[in-house]
Amino acid sequence: MPTSSSQQSFAGKNSSHSLADQRLAESANTAKNQLINEINQFNYITEQGGTNKAKSFEDEETNEHMFFVSNPIKMDDKSGMISMGSVIKYTVTGIDSEGKFEVQRRYKEFDALHLALLDRWPGCYVPAIPEKQVTGDKEDAFVEQRRSLLERFMRECGKYEYLIESKEFKIFTRSTAGEIDTVLKALPKQTPMQILEKYRLNFKITEDGDNSELTRYREKVNIFNAFVTKAIISMNRDVNNIAAARSAFQQSYGHYNQMYKSFMKFEDVAIDYFADGDISQRTLTHPGATEIAEKITETISSYKNPFQECDIWIKGELLDIQGMIDAMRGREIVVKKCTEAEGKKRDD
Repeated sequence: MPTSSSQQSFAGKNSSHSLADQRLAESANTAKNQLINEINQFNYITEQGGTNKAKSFEDEETNEHMFFVSNPIKMDDKSGMISMGSVIKYTVTGIDSEGKFEVQRRYKEFDALHLALLDRWPGCYVPAIPEKQVTGDKEDAFVEQRRSLLERFMRECGKYEYLIESKEFKIFTRSTAGEIDTVLKALPKQTPMQILEKYRLNFKITEDGDNSELTRYREKVNIFNAFVTKAIISMNRDVNNIAAARSAFQQSYGHYNQMYKSFMKFEDVAIDYFADGDISQRTLTHPGATEIAEKITETISSYKNPFQECDIWIKGELLDIQGMIDAMRGREIVVKKCTEAEGKKRDD
């Protein structure tokens, strides 16, 4: 029986549809296998400590005296008769001229060390520490940032022998006599002559310079002071911009996760309907890819926010500048005391 042209046309269309469906199925299967392989490969790289782990800006620096601040833990504050709630203690480790040390210190003890160094080494560079924060100081992100900046403070101190060999630093790293901040605050006041003798022992001091040289030196100090004052204003704007970028980048992690969940939900509804319940046509929810959802979550959680590193770095630079400003203020205090002492000698 001869075949009509309409029947031939219908058969051709069926053949064409079957071929298209076959190609579509092959493409879907290829895409599925490629996605599974990429996730497995990325997960393997992450487990091996691979490319997604960014180096800290401070990792590049080498230092003879390496100090570390790690393992922040919450502990009960039992300094008084009544418990005042939890406080954060950090493990401080390192090596100095007396060998290795390991102690636990609170933020207020770091603060006491910083203030003691400023008071007892006026006019000398003393690295600054992050300011005290009243609220949110127990949140994980804040604690980690503070830990990083306190470690930076210790490592900056390690660059200056007069600091790490000082009595104040030794008390912080070696003393076991109760509250370190109390011990540091109890140190006797130094007279201007005692400070001068200490500086003579630690620094090469030229005491017979002519007045013109001293004048030029003071002018340079004043120019530099004006420069860093302007730099702080500009850098504080950068801190705000970086904080906004860090927050936006962090939110994108949740967007990635939500996107994958939406794709999976789409497969549960649309692909299931159009594939007549054939689960082998799926990709993200394929029976052979049961670990995809877990691996996607693990991969996204392993992402490192580059703006977080940048945020810590620029805050550290600001602390360095603050240390320079504190040194110049300390110098002014020393000059004032020397002037007053000379005036008393003339009066006598």
